[in-house]
Amino acid sequence: MSGHKKISGLLFTVFTAAIMLLSGACGGGENNIVIGDDGKPVVTGKTKIQFWAAVSASNKSIYDGLVAKFNAENEYQIEVKLVPKTTGYDSALGTSLKSNSPPDVVQVSDKYIKSYATDGLLEPLDDYLNNDNFRAKDGNGNNILNIDDIWPDAVRRFRYDVENYKESDTAPLYGLIAYVDPTVLFYNATQMRGQGINIISIAENELDAYNASNGTHYLPHGYYEYNTAPASGLTQKDGKYRVFNNLICMNFEETVQIGKIFTKSYNASSPSDYGFFTEWWFSHGWSVGGDCIQWDDTLDGGQYRFTLGDQNPNYIITGAAGATVNGTSYAEGELLEYADKIYVANNKADAGVAELLTSRVLYEIPSQYDAFEEFCRLSQARDKEVNPGVAGYGISPNPNTINNDGKSMYFTSGKAAILSVEMSTIVAINNSVGTRFEYDVAPQTQYREYEPDGTLTTVNGTAIVGKLAGANNCGSLAIPQKSKAKFASWVFVEWMASEYAQSELAKTGSQLPNQISYTFSDAYQKAANPLPKNRRAVAEMGYYQTEGDWAYLENGAWVDPWANVLNGPVRNGTKSISDFFDEVTNSTNASLKQYRGKK
Repeated sequence: MSGHKKISGLLFTVFTAAIMLLSGACGGGENNIVIGDDGKPVVTGKTKIQFWAAVSASNKSIYDGLVAKFNAENEYQIEVKLVPKTTGYDSALGTSLKSNSPPDVVQVSDKYIKSYATDGLLEPLDDYLNNDNFRAKDGNGNNILNIDDIWPDAVRRFRYDVENYKESDTAPLYGLIAYVDPTVLFYNATQMRGQGINIISIAENELDAYNASNGTHYLPHGYYEYNTAPASGLTQKDGKYRVFNNLICMNFEETVQIGKIFTKSYNASSPSDYGFFTEWWFSHGWSVGGDCIQWDDTLDGGQYRFTLGDQNPNYIITGAAGATVNGTSYAEGELLEYADKIYVANNKADAGVAELLTSRVLYEIPSQYDAFEEFCRLSQARDKEVNPGVAGYGISPNPNTINNDGKSMYFTSGKAAILSVEMSTIVAINNSVGTRFEYDVAPQTQYREYEPDGTLTTVNGTAIVGKLAGANNCGSLAIPQKSKAKFASWVFVEWMASEYAQSELAKTGSQLPNQISYTFSDAYQKAANPLPKNRRAVAEMGYYQTEGDWAYLENGAWVDPWANVLNGPVRNGTKSISDFFDEVTNSTNASLKQYRGKK
């Protein structure tokens, strides 16, 4: 929609719910928006609301401009005051929400939304969202915000059933998405070209058509070394044609392969010390269908189990017909859920299960433990073992090595060729890199199996490809329960979540717009700004990524004890994986018993 259209007047129906929503909701004692005799709102004066936002130098001017535009154009005489917070936002917000005079509109991340909702500190938004009379319209009479066009996973993580402690698509909504911050792979394009790597951008679902149209022979890989040139004009290095496709995920093996090229202990001519850095196991574990916790109905009537070290194999469903396992129906290409793979492990002698395994309709892929071990090998030194007989790759700096510079500085200084980090880091990266080298982004690592000729492995006609996975951070705009201007706050929240405001906020390059259609449109994809260039990969990551373990439950206290050991002695090479699980499994399970709901 055009950014120049005014917010239209909203029509209200005279019924008790509407009066309850509006009474006393527009300023303590200032009831400046009331129901008229004809059922329409009557504005009797100015309503002032306070908006808390975590801002930075890169987005402060955009927030100022949006607030000024809203104040000038809204027809309710609502005046928003922006209270920018540059440091300590979450701590300050937690204290303010419990006070008697909190702000009227606040940013709340997925990490805190469950605890704030459970404590009754936030206003549910469904009564505003679901009543068309409460919705702002554009000049064509359409709602300025389409909730169905917002990233579904991001919407769901701000829906929470406080009685049953569970996210769901039907639970009350406590925040409208304000930003989506996916993790991507930043890569040093200058260093890649210097090592004879040809960079292309061809989406996997367009690869066959591209090859047919251009007479090329590219294979569906994120990174691949061809013996013969798949296209004309490519650079050759050491008898190979090295090709990096920044729109297809590298699999585990390719990540190591390209990482070695840019690690000095493997390649003395490498311009960087290390080839690949990530501190998250998500893209390894989630991609094969694993996780760090799973709900187990067999434990005391149901509770969480710490499953980061689960050694049961995972399975992909192959064949167009799909399959039913343990009463659960699966479509082709889906991965078995935890309870169903445990059922398979315990019932292999059952005729039905045995047939699914023999026919490879249930196709075995690595366990969560295997994927986690592979992740830990990245930063483990080559002369150390992550487990007996399993040495590290040494292609990634360990936490001790990177501690002095920090992960972003390791990339911007040229010490690491590829970095897995949040998209929001791009502003700092861009400011630091300047014109010293060219960089861009690519999707995260994914489990993928290939045949010796480089084609994808298929079983029963199904490509053996895991989940496209990774963690993204999401923030919402919420209304504190004790706000004295809830309706005016809703008008502002809805406008800030609409396409115009989101397109303005996206200009920093540090966040995705919340509307899917706009994110994939030419208006965003081909705009001169925002950074980075490869916005299609960022959009794909935004669509498929989910919340990190810090946001699974009511709070993240259960994560730190084992994560600190993982990101200390394990990844620094002083503790084996097996010793790690011996140390943390029982204590983590004991901690998880205190949590009440299902993620």
